[in-house]
Amino acid sequence: PKEDYNTSVTMAVSGVWLVNVLFAIVCLAFYGAETQDLVLQNLENGVYLVLLKVLLCVDLIFTFPVVFSSGRQILENAILGGVDRNGNENVAGNENDIATNQEEEGESTSLTLALSRGAITTTAVGTCYGLSQIGGFGVVANLIGGVA
Repeated sequence: PKEDYNTSVTMAVSGVWLVNVLFAIVCLAFYGAETQDLVLQNLENGVYLVLLKVLLCVDLIFTFPVVFSSGRQILENAILGGVDRNGNENVAGNENDIATNQEEEGESTSLTLALSRGAITTTAVGTCYGLSQIGGFGVVANLIGGVA
């Protein structure tokens, strides 16, 4: 049920928030004012740092697509106005009632929709790539905080 979902999400977000705050406190306790934007920069070069970086890359390989896909769908719905994969307009509660006639609409609608989705995805990937090239997390956080 919806109530269970909301409770689960609230608990999960609260748990992750708590772990992040505790991690920040521990880092501050260990490194004090010398804590870097990227905590990995506080570690000495060595086997542990290399292993940690490899594990972070593996983590990103599995988690980034999930987060990116959700963001892409939100962008598509916002820009394309709630059009489904077949080019049909989604109306809340009436998704099954919408009749499709692909022959009358022609292939141009599908092609235009595919190109629009491709452009949205390409722009989103380019934005993520551009943000990844910025030197430190503090710079990205300040950039996003300044825009919001």
